[in-house]
Amino acid sequence: MTDSKIKKFKIEYQIKGVEILDFGLKHSQEPVLPSTVYHFNINVQHKINPEMKLVFVIVSVNVMHEDKKTLLGNINASCIFHIANFDDLKSKKDDKSIVFPQETIDMFNSIAISTTRGLMFNCFRGTFLHNAILPIVDPKGFKQEKIITK
Repeated sequence: MTDSKIKKFKIEYQIKGVEILDFGLKHSQEPVLPSTVYHFNINVQHKINPEMKLVFVIVSVNVMHEDKKTLLGNINASCIFHIANFDDLKSKKDDKSIVFPQETIDMFNSIAISTTRGLMFNCFRGTFLHNAILPIVDPKGFKQEKIITK
C-alpha cells in the first residue's frame, strides 16, 4: 500500500520506556586524540508487539575511528512507544498487516536517534569517546525494509 492510499489520521502515542540494551568501549592500540574525526554507522530497527500496542525502535550505533576500520565503541538503545489507537493501523484487507504512515516512522526514528545521542553522551562521558557526539541526521534517510513482530 502506498503512502497516498494510507488514510490520514492522528496517531495517539506516548513514550513508555527507554532502555540501553548494550554499550561498550574498544580501547585502541593508538591514542584517540580529542581532534579525532569520528565516523558513525547507524542502524534503526522496528519491532512491534500488537497485543500490547507497542512499537520498539532500536537504534544501534558503531563509533568508528577516522580510518573507518577501527571500532572504538558501540551502543544499542531502544525507545518504546505505546500507540493507543494501534488497531487503526491494521490493514482492512488483512487484519494481520500493520501499516505505518511514513511520517510516523520518520517521527519515531527522529525521537529514537535523538534519545540515543543523549544516551551516548551519558555513557561515553569522561572516556576517550567523550567528544564522539552523534551528529544530527535526517530520519528520512532510513528506509523501511520490514517491521518485525515480537
